Amino acid sequence: MEVTLPQRLEFSPVHPHINFLQVIRASYMMDLRIRFRYKANLIGDFIRSGMYIIVFSLFSAAYQFKTGVSSENATLLFFISGFLFIIFDGVALWAPLNTVNRDLYNGTLEYLFGNPFNRVGYFVGVVLASATTSSIMLVPIISFLLISGLISPVATFFVLADLILMATVLVAFGTMFALTALMWKQVGSLAGVLGMLFQFLSGFFFPIDVLPLPVKVIAFLLPYTWAIDIARYYAFAGAWNTILPVSYMWGILAAFGVVYWILATRMMKSVEKKSKVEGLHLL
Repeated sequence: MEVTLPQRLEFSPVHPHINFLQVIRASYMMDLRIRFRYKANLIGDFIRSGMYIIVFSLFSAAYQFKTGVSSENATLLFFISGFLFIIFDGVALWAPLNTVNRDLYNGTLEYLFGNPFNRVGYFVGVVLASATTSSIMLVPIISFLLISGLISPVATFFVLADLILMATVLVAFGTMFALTALMWKQVGSLAGVLGMLFQFLSGFFFPIDVLPLPVKVIAFLLPYTWAIDIARYYAFAGAWNTILPVSYMWGILAAFGVVYWILATRMMKSVEKKSKVEGLHLL
């Protein structure tokens, strides 16, 4: 009886190197499919933005601000220009937190850290998907501002540029917050605290000038503060008194993004080191 020995097997690496942008695209499309699977949530967000316009219109009869436009229109612009950015607080907080909790629940977090691709890119894609769906709420609000004549097309262009820059900053912050959730797991209360800071100290409900100095210092550490102030400068056609010259504020907002990206990269290295030393089960 003749026995045939198997040929020598050639082993290749587990997986070839995956490009950072490929990781972002894959996680972005995955999370986007999940979000569009639940159409009721998207429809609800769209309706909710219209309801906020109605609520802010009612507020305009109760508050007055000294600007170059009529008092009611000034109040309406004040609240709407702030709300444009508060829409994205889920991008910075709840989207990354929910992603970590989902992966922990499904048992896919160990798989994420056991494969040779960039983990930062994974979370960037998820947060980008959240930013995309959150942008749906902008459509009725921007349309209302343009149709009503409250804001000019040129001002709308700069406000949208401000929103894009702020979304970039929040993608970095959201990635950083996802890594925080990986380290501490239960950070829901922390997300709630940060959400309150974003809303109450960023100038959304009232101008920064009315805040006491110690609280104002905290407000200056929030990217929302600078983004909202930039938007109001253009929404009020330059009649809004900004914290600093508007060109400086653009630079400060961009600097937030650079700092957050650096922190996110370093935090990922810390998380990976912790997982190698203490075990993936601790994640």
